Amino acid sequence: YVGQEKVAPFAPWSTLAFAIDWQKPPRLQNAPSFHYVHSDQWRYERLYAERQPVPRPGNGRAQTLSEQHTMDMQVQAVRMGWLPFYPQFDRSSLDLIRQAEEAGARSDPEIRQWVLEQLKAGSLRFAVQDPDAPQNWPRLWLLAWQRAERQRQGQEYSQALP
Repeated sequence: YVGQEKVAPFAPWSTLAFAIDWQKPPRLQNAPSFHYVHSDQWRYERLYAERQPVPRPGNGRAQTLSEQHTMDMQVQAVRMGWLPFYPQFDRSSLDLIRQAEEAGARSDPEIRQWVLEQLKAGSLRFAVQDPDAPQNWPRLWLLAWQRAERQRQGQEYSQALP
């Protein structure tokens, strides 16, 4: 534990950490979800109702939530736009833009509409729906995360030295 959760003045720290003074704000990834999904930790868990007694209503949302697996809720949160998750889709975002332009979309709203139609038709899927498919594995991002993790720990150790 290196105390990163207790960064007191978060705004100045995030400006330095993410170089916001040099570029646009970053798209952040929810690290616990990333680790949970891509390390396949979800395979070893059971349903919530198996380990916690849950009242069984006749019908409704409460019954559905108590009978879902945590991974199902992760997928639902990504699909509803509540949770950022990367990689986002089962193919590259750059390829999606090229395909949308080939289909006739030129402006940003037209490209967004084309992506939405592909999602509704089922020809485009979120990567979180099948995290074990090779096209959905994290690539350089994971390597960058490991490098950043080592640098962060190294920074903590080097600050502790006199």
